Amino acid sequence: MNDARTHSQNTAKGREGEARAAAYLEAKGYHILARNFHSPLGELDIVAFDPLQKALVCVEVKLWSTGYYPLDDIRYVISGMKRKRLLGGFSEFIASNAQLRYDYSRVDVISIVGDETFHFEGVC
Repeated sequence: MNDARTHSQNTAKGREGEARAAAYLEAKGYHILARNFHSPLGELDIVAFDPLQKALVCVEVKLWSTGYYPLDDIRYVISGMKRKRLLGGFSEFIASNAQLRYDYSRVDVISIVGDETFHFEGVC
């Protein structure tokens, strides 16, 4: 029972972080194309279009409440397996949305620490 409650709380916090990240991106002019995209190859928190750079962007959202926040080198937040699942899911999204037009694609991380939002572009 405790595990189910913890999972439910983590899911709720994750959704809160994703909502905050989506609002942040929209305020920056991005267009949100998908949230919580699932495929056999991986799950993506947010897929957006950056109209200024004409980029298709996969966004991994990290919500930090306590402890150490590795903001000096955010690449350490994404493990090798996580990177593989992100890129696999992103490839699946691109393949299933061939009508999208963009100049290039990238993976970003949005890290939310308390009331602050940090956006790292092109982490992998």
